[in-house]
Formats: sequence, structure tokens, C-alpha cells
Amino acid sequence: SGQQMAAAQGWESSRATWAAASGIEWAAHQALKGGWSNCSGQSQTLDLSADLGMRVTVSCSSQAYSEGETSPGSPQTVRPYTLTATACNAATTCPDNTRAVQPGYVERVRQATLVN
Repeated sequence: SGQQMAAAQGWESSRATWAAASGIEWAAHQALKGGWSNCSGQSQTLDLSADLGMRVTVSCSSQAYSEGETSPGSPQTVRPYTLTATACNAATTCPDNTRAVQPGYVERVRQATLVN
């Protein structure tokens, strides 16, 4: 029934929200402590289907710039990271434009900005 479909989609929406949050946490670790130190154009799809029934595509972009000085004549380099996590209940990657127009498809996007 329509009521059951709405309830099921509500649960799927919750799972997608948690999956996107997990993707942001994973990407933050990769950017600050892992292999994405410059993270310009880095992207990866995480398979969380066993735990949440979702896949999460995470991406990162950053650019270093100078902000003030650490000491006279020595610029301080700052690197902001923009992290994006797109979670969905697709079988491959997110977003899934083919499934997006079908009933039951759920997608959530989270974005965060970090500065080292």
C-alpha cells in the first residue's frame, strides 16, 4: 500500500542520512590523516550495503593559500577542504540518475568544509 511504501522510504531516508554522515567522517580522515593530503579531485565510492543498504560517493577538493604570517616574512599556508558525500540505495555509484526517477530511490547529500 502507499502507507507501507511511505514508511519504507522513511527508513531508507534515515539510512541514507547516516550513510552520508559516515562518508563525511571517512573523507575527513582521508583528507587530514590519510592519503588525500592534497585531495584535489579525489573521489571514491564506499560500499555500505551490508550495514546500511547504501553506497556513498565521497569527493574532496582543496586549494592551499597564504593567510597572514607565521613570523615576519613567512606566510602561513592554510588549506580548506570541501568534502561532499552522496549516499543512495543504488547498486553501483551515487547519484544514480537512472534510478532517481523510479519509486523507492533515496539519496542524501552532506557537505562539510574543514581547514587544517
